[in-house]
Amino acid sequence: MVSSIATAAAGLFIGFTACWQLAFIVLALIPLIGVNGYVQAKFMKGFSGDAKLMYEEASQVANDAVGSIRTIASFCDEEKVFYALTMAALGISQWSSFAVDSSKAKNAAASIFAIIDRKSKIDPSDESGVKLDNVKGEIELRHVSFKYPSRPDIQIFQDLSLTIHCGNTVALVGESGSGKSTVVALLQRFYDPDSGHITLDGIELKRFQLKWLRQQMGLVSQEPVLFNDTIRANIAYGKDGDATEAEIVPASELANAYSFISSLGQGFDTTVGQRGAQLSGGQKQRVAIAHAIIKSPKILLLDEATSALDAESERVVQDALDGMMVNRTAVVVAHRLSTIKNADVIAVVKKGVIVEIGKHDTLMNISDGFYASLVALSHERFNCIRFWYTSYHQGLPSLLTKG
Repeated sequence: MVSSIATAAAGLFIGFTACWQLAFIVLALIPLIGVNGYVQAKFMKGFSGDAKLMYEEASQVANDAVGSIRTIASFCDEEKVFYALTMAALGISQWSSFAVDSSKAKNAAASIFAIIDRKSKIDPSDESGVKLDNVKGEIELRHVSFKYPSRPDIQIFQDLSLTIHCGNTVALVGESGSGKSTVVALLQRFYDPDSGHITLDGIELKRFQLKWLRQQMGLVSQEPVLFNDTIRANIAYGKDGDATEAEIVPASELANAYSFISSLGQGFDTTVGQRGAQLSGGQKQRVAIAHAIIKSPKILLLDEATSALDAESERVVQDALDGMMVNRTAVVVAHRLSTIKNADVIAVVKKGVIVEIGKHDTLMNISDGFYASLVALSHERFNCIRFWYTSYHQGLPSLLTKG
């Protein structure tokens, strides 16, 4: 574009200097040349065969123009070449051919600036909001209704109410898609409810400074995210600010991770690989627990923290989680019912509402209860897996012989 503009400007200057009368006449035709260039660009778009023919014709014209210099020289008319105006017209026509690319660039830039300028309703960089000197961890969800913004036609919660007392462990159980993990997302304020209220120590979550609020919570999810860095760096990442060795080591001990870390060649300086690929599932999960412990959260959120582990790894990780939940408010989402039997409260979620709530023994005594049916289904699946496992290793005839 700079080249075209410079060529057009130079051509016009030379043309007006040589013969301004004819320059005006030719200048009046330049808009038509520009329209011609625009129409040509439109027709050339998508018609590669026509474009090839046009290139051949253009080459012929250029060849004729250069070849005709002998005729001009024969008549000594070099000083009357208004070729400069032709150059100006050519520059303008070439400039118009950039219109398609310019339009694409404009639209792309507009979409980028629209994203940059968009104001998030939940802005973690917003420093305003309430901070508490002492967090108890009393959580209440009152008449909460919610739909995901990307799926506005699917109702997740309908008038859901749940009270989580400070220091208690509350387990959320239910079928897949019932909204258990959504409770965790709402508590962290990745979303706000469409209606209803969520409070912490009697204050609505929206009133808190978002960064401070999330610092009060420790999350251990089913698939922990570890960065391609050392174990030390991944554990220290959980604390806002530099973590010392005196904080990292105790956190790893509480997470039952110190023994396996010490057995590694480089200890805490061992690189975990991309997304923790150099560690086993149980090891990754224990590093993630240490990562959560080091921030000393008042509220612990466990979202299927052991569901992807084998039995032995689950036992070790569960021991670490049990130690971590002492004197903390904990919200546990789990499919494996064996991991939540000792919870202070078990809330059964079905189709966006709490249908049953109480301790394990209480819920099991409810006739035709939904929780009891989930436990029975879980036992059936376990027995089926055990049957096929035994059949595979001992042989089906041997199993049948034993009765």
